[in-house]
Amino acid sequence: HWRILFIAAAVAVVLWPLPALAADLVTFTLPWALANGITSSVFSLSFNVLSSSATDATRGRVMTFAYLPVNLGYAVGPALGAVVASTSAGLTAIFPLAAVITALDIGALAVARRQPVEG
Repeated sequence: HWRILFIAAAVAVVLWPLPALAADLVTFTLPWALANGITSSVFSLSFNVLSSSATDATRGRVMTFAYLPVNLGYAVGPALGAVVASTSAGLTAIFPLAAVITALDIGALAVARRQPVEG
């Protein structure tokens, strides 16, 4: 499962900047749908991997810490997007930023994978 997770996350990193290159709404739709589909899959798979790699005694704690960045993202994400969109780079700069954040997430997953889960 870990390999699939890392491969799918790497694909998401490559796909995220593509909507910024679109010339119109029609050419924006396909890369946007692909990026969101892969990202949703990575999100679901990451929670599956985390849940299955934790013991029964630690699963609640592991999943609580896994949801912390997600919930923080709901609060901070729109503000960050507004700041990025208001720069001279404009609205399309949000997509490469999403790729960078996804790449950082891959690093966090790599660190989490090496951590022992103690009961």
